[in-house]
Amino acid sequence: MKLGGEKDSAEPIWSPENAGGAQSHDGMIEIDPNAIRYSLWADGDTLYFMANVQTAEGTKKNVLYQCGLDGSDVRQVWATPDAEEVGEWERTGVSVSQWYITGGYIYFYLSGNDYYRTDLATGKTEKLADTQEQTQYGSAIFSDEFMCLLSETPGNRSANATNESLIRRGGDALFLYDLDGTYRKEISLENLAEEVGDNLEIALLMVDHTHVYFQVTTTSYSTQNGIPVGNVGSETLWRANLETGEVSQLYQLR
Repeated sequence: MKLGGEKDSAEPIWSPENAGGAQSHDGMIEIDPNAIRYSLWADGDTLYFMANVQTAEGTKKNVLYQCGLDGSDVRQVWATPDAEEVGEWERTGVSVSQWYITGGYIYFYLSGNDYYRTDLATGKTEKLADTQEQTQYGSAIFSDEFMCLLSETPGNRSANATNESLIRRGGDALFLYDLDGTYRKEISLENLAEEVGDNLEIALLMVDHTHVYFQVTTTSYSTQNGIPVGNVGSETLWRANLETGEVSQLYQLR
């Protein structure tokens, strides 16, 4: 159906009858019976399902399936690469950090490693950028033009830690790449701490042709029974201009 259209006008593209071997269970269509959840993606006239699959080893590995718009020809086209292929990263052999599909390729970033793409027709994987030259760890967001990388520091998970986040902490810089891996520029976020406080966490939201948008959350911490507990202070929406590097606040969310 078209965006804004009536839901009654939507045409079904998936059903148990044309699921190509997929199973139906309690009203849910399962491409893989071991999958924990799915993420849906469309690229032209091809649908993709990124399944989070429970493996025999007990880990949950990303496996990508594709099918036609009519739900036919369901098949696996990609899975999380092995360390022998690309080397170690934060979640080696389990899942990629972030991914994006366009033009028959899956583009993916591996925090603690680098930036890659795989041709879904041939299965050939190539490294697009040595992102560790800019930051060892990070999170990424994509558009059809850019890959934007936020430097990050893994959270301190020690039970004795104080004033530290239990989750990942956004860093002090954004690194902009063309989708093909060509490095463009660095955008500094160092002034954010001066404006909103030191204990901040940054979450990338989206990148378009002119700006990258992100949420900034400030958190204060206390210790209960030796375990650090976070209390959210403020939540604000920001953007950075890709051309000038200017960083500005848009909204106070909380």
